[in-house]
Amino acid sequence: MKAVVTGANGFIGSHLVEYLLQAKFEVSCLQRGTSNPAFLQGLPIKTEVIDYQQPETLAKSPALLEADYIFHAAGVTKRVTKAQFIEGNVEPAQNLLEVLSAREDKPKRFVFISSQAALGPSDSLQHLRREDERPTPIELYGESKFIAEQVVRDYGDRIPYTIIRPSSVFGPRDVDFLNLFKQIMHGFNIYAGNRYKFVSIIYVADLVRGILDAAFSDNARNQLYHLCDDQPVNWETIQSTIAEVAGKKVLTASIPEFFLRIAGQFGDGYSRLTGKFSLMNSQKIQLSMPKYWLVSNQKSKDDFGFRCETPLREGLQKTLTWYQQNKWM
Repeated sequence: MKAVVTGANGFIGSHLVEYLLQAKFEVSCLQRGTSNPAFLQGLPIKTEVIDYQQPETLAKSPALLEADYIFHAAGVTKRVTKAQFIEGNVEPAQNLLEVLSAREDKPKRFVFISSQAALGPSDSLQHLRREDERPTPIELYGESKFIAEQVVRDYGDRIPYTIIRPSSVFGPRDVDFLNLFKQIMHGFNIYAGNRYKFVSIIYVADLVRGILDAAFSDNARNQLYHLCDDQPVNWETIQSTIAEVAGKKVLTASIPEFFLRIAGQFGDGYSRLTGKFSLMNSQKIQLSMPKYWLVSNQKSKDDFGFRCETPLREGLQKTLTWYQQNKWM
């Protein structure tokens, strides 16, 4: 069986590659020319450099010939303008699907890795949003992911698809949670206006297992799923657990949302001036404002037996160990 992974150099994509290899797939990875293949070194995979903005590079790709499964995990999370998000999240999916739809040897499944941001926040702690609820994205990243979902659906009569919306994901190789670990290791526990805000969360190994189970399930053909742990958790619990597994006594402080919004504007200015995209930007700040980012995983349980096997504390301990062993902190 042959699988193609886009975004394989990223956090989720690199874990997908490893799990596919364990499942005895022949794996090919499509990479942008600017990608850093650090996570893929030494793996028995084929890699091809392509340009999503030039579909002819996709049309000529040997990797797409007779590919059984396509896992499209490539995308961008840190940009400033809507056009930049469309270019990074919508156009690659559309161009890839257009090339695949023209082939006689179409894949058994096109798996699109979207985001909970495409759905938008929930109203209360009891409101675990379902897949059939109307999406209400609140910023440009989520909006671009929702548009890309619509593109995938539009090709559904020609290419069977499964759309996955992960909740907040953490685990080895994640650069966003790394900042939390670093500050706590230095003795500080800073809440960015989110101490009592709740999120659905998932450890990366549980997410990848769920993605693969959905990809191989007949029930998941032309369906959309949320993947998350069963219980929402607030950031106070997440960050205090990090301090516990790290064995650190910390000084705790909270940054008011007003200052975060100002910092986000400065981050936007930095990005425009340098062309480098900072984690601290107005779009990311907008994502942090709602009190509840919660989804239900019931549909995935019903359709293909999804379950999370990694408790929060265990996942955070494994993440810390990986950071330390790989000298990320």
